[in-house]
Amino acid sequence: MINPVVRQTDTMGVLTYNLHSYSGETFWKENCTEVYRLEENNEWKLIHSHWSLTNPSID
Repeated sequence: MINPVVRQTDTMGVLTYNLHSYSGETFWKENCTEVYRLEENNEWKLIHSHWSLTNPSID
């Protein structure tokens, strides 16, 4: 998890971060956004997750 940032209100939180991972010989760079909601039992529940591949920089 790279560059994690959390923004939250009393009952909602948004986590954004970058992820670098390997699948065999392939190296992946991805962006992730996850939305959490605070439930009545005081536990945070993931309600939405979005992943996208990072575009390579063009020099």
